[in-house]
Amino acid sequence: MPTVPAVQESLRALIAGGAWPGDRLPAERELVAALGASRTTVRRALARLEQDGVVRRAATGRVEIRRGEALRRIAFLAPAYESDGLLRWEGALRRALAASHPGLHLASLRFVGWDDPVLGEAKRGCDGVFLLPGSEAPPARTAALLAGPGAAVTA
Repeated sequence: MPTVPAVQESLRALIAGGAWPGDRLPAERELVAALGASRTTVRRALARLEQDGVVRRAATGRVEIRRGEALRRIAFLAPAYESDGLLRWEGALRRALAASHPGLHLASLRFVGWDDPVLGEAKRGCDGVFLLPGSEAPPARTAALLAGPGAAVTA
C-alpha cells in the first residue's frame, strides 16, 4: 500500500499536470481506486495538501483545487484521435513552456465534438487554452466559450 507522502506527491503531480480539467477532485472513493491506497491514506494526504494550500474543502465536502502560481495550467485541447501532427504540436508546446515558463503546466485534454463538456471544463479549470481544432474550425459559440476578457480565438 502506498504511504501518505507517496499519495500526497502523486496527487500534487496529478493536479499540477492537469489530470482533472475542472476545479474539483474526484470523490474520495474514486481517488482510492485510482491511487491504490486506503481511504485513510487518501484523506491524510488530502489534509496535508490542504495545509499546504494546494486544495481546500468546499462547504459541500468536495475537495477543490486552489489556484496559485505553482499550479498555473494551460489546457491543450485537441481532437480525441491521435495523429503525428497532434503529438508534434503537443511536444513543441511542452518544450516551449518548459524553457520559458517552468511553473506553467500543460493539461492535455481531448474532445470528441464541439459540444463536448470538456471544452467548458478546460476554460474553468485552466488559466489559458491552446486549441488545436483539427480539420474544421470551431463554431462561433465554441470560440466565445473559450475566449476570455482580452482574449481572442482565431482559426
